Amino acid sequence: MQIMNEEVIPNYNLESFELTNSSEQAMMQQLDTAYQNQDPIVVTLWSPHYAFEDYDLKYLEDPDQAFGDPDDIYYMGRNGFAEDFPEVDTWLKNSFFDDDQLSALLSLRQELGDDEEAASQWIEENRDVVDSWLD
Repeated sequence: MQIMNEEVIPNYNLESFELTNSSEQAMMQQLDTAYQNQDPIVVTLWSPHYAFEDYDLKYLEDPDQAFGDPDDIYYMGRNGFAEDFPEVDTWLKNSFFDDDQLSALLSLRQELGDDEEAASQWIEENRDVVDSWLD
């Protein structure tokens, strides 16, 4: 919200729009209501997010990068991890989720409410992808 208030709104001259600070749950309820009613709405989401799997959303352009540079997801382990767990290390080095895949997994987690069940279902639905990580 700080970046939105201090960088994005002034940079793109959006002062005439109302910005509402709320929880993610409240934002998603507003998004769902507007989406079902086909009303325009702008929400500040991040990728990956389950909303991109559940709704037909479009990214707004940020040519001035007022939101900043994109982030990445990294994994870290302790010294000696690769020697102690070579199969897990191989899997971690080979595994890669694109935003669509991770959004689908997050959507399953949101729908099912259980991390393990969501992961199991996603793996079964994407067996070819997961198998490629295990080679």
